[in-house]
Amino acid sequence: VIKAGPSSYTGAGDYSTGVYINGINNFATISGNRIEGGSCNIYWFGGSTTSQNDGLTLTDNEIKNSYFYTIYGYYGKGLEMHGNTVTNDSAMYTYAYGPFFNYVDKFNVSNNYVGTNMNYGYYYGFYLAYGVGYNSPRSLFANNCIYAGSSTATSYGYYGLYMYGTGNTDVHHNSVTRKGQSNYQYAYAGYFGQGGNISLKNNIFNDQSGCIALYAQGGFTIAESDHNSFYSTNATPFYFGNGYVNSLSAYQQLSDMDEHSVFLDPEWQGILKCITCNDTIGNGGAPVATNTDIDGNARSLTNPDIGAVEFVTPGSFTLGGDDTICSDQITLEAGPAPYVA
Repeated sequence: VIKAGPSSYTGAGDYSTGVYINGINNFATISGNRIEGGSCNIYWFGGSTTSQNDGLTLTDNEIKNSYFYTIYGYYGKGLEMHGNTVTNDSAMYTYAYGPFFNYVDKFNVSNNYVGTNMNYGYYYGFYLAYGVGYNSPRSLFANNCIYAGSSTATSYGYYGLYMYGTGNTDVHHNSVTRKGQSNYQYAYAGYFGQGGNISLKNNIFNDQSGCIALYAQGGFTIAESDHNSFYSTNATPFYFGNGYVNSLSAYQQLSDMDEHSVFLDPEWQGILKCITCNDTIGNGGAPVATNTDIDGNARSLTNPDIGAVEFVTPGSFTLGGDDTICSDQITLEAGPAPYVA
């Protein structure tokens, strides 16, 4: 357990930080810890765009109860972030951040839970700016469950997933929800600005407060997009190119993408765990290189579910490995007991 002292500082750096890595400190590994408190849980800062920290591995940590930043990463490359839970159940700043990475190249971020219902929730659920993957390997952002805002407040939570100036990145099988700022035109479940060559497949982008489900600056930013699920009650739930778009069909025609995508409410059964029992989302994806879900369960190799969680319906239920089962009621019959003498 790593615990920083209480702080009301709205920044990152020398003021009450759980783990502090400053300057060129390559190949740091933080694994299996509970890191809590302070103004910032984890601070990782290199020198500049030409003098980056090389290698940060964050695995299987519980990262919680920071006042302002959860993870603050700047000027790095080779980020591996897997299996972490980032949350809060204590007092936090109105504009608090989920994981924040700026100028961090060549990243692999997968199987993380990010979200809280405390106060106003996270202003940014997950922030990635100016991070570039290579042609081989590309950066990966997959199997993440992200919740910005809070079900107990309606004032904040502007961005679920924010990517700006990010390129050569696969964004696959994520479940992203944003809540807050009802009927506000400048809040987004998924935001993709500038950058380029992003692949967007098998994701859920769900806005629960009448704002924008997807902001995409254009066809150069997002090179391919399909088998996604979008939802918002806003009359113009999409932004593409230079303006707002009033329907999925109009967005499909304008972008020439998302032919097999759907527009529907995922009807979350557990919003912080991204559990949905929507039959259309089930088996609605297309195979990509991500063959397991956020909890390590195997995905269908032909028709995987959209989003971070692979679930089963009663019609396909078996007594196999651990699964998320969707039904109001189900009967399991074991059969007659054998006779024991």
